[in-house]
Amino acid sequence: GGGGGEASDSDITISFRPKMPLMAAETVQLVLGEFESSIDFIERSVQSIPQGAFACASWSEALKQLTLTLGSDIAADQQVTVLLPATAGLRRIAPAGPPA
Repeated sequence: GGGGGEASDSDITISFRPKMPLMAAETVQLVLGEFESSIDFIERSVQSIPQGAFACASWSEALKQLTLTLGSDIAADQQVTVLLPATAGLRRIAPAGPPA
């Protein structure tokens, strides 16, 4: 077995509970300072729980901001999860220095 020491790209899962109801076609902005991408992107194949909760996601590297466009209504305080495929290009920034 074994392999390179490089961190492999992996799918990213983000879960949150909206404080108020969200309607289809609205957008939610999440600032994710611990993530980075070499380019801004729009990802149209996001998976979500519940199914269809999000239609697409877009990333602004300058703002470190992920914008999620809703595909269906979501009730307040309902846990929602969005799954970004590794192919989107977003990745967690490696921590500086040796691991503790």
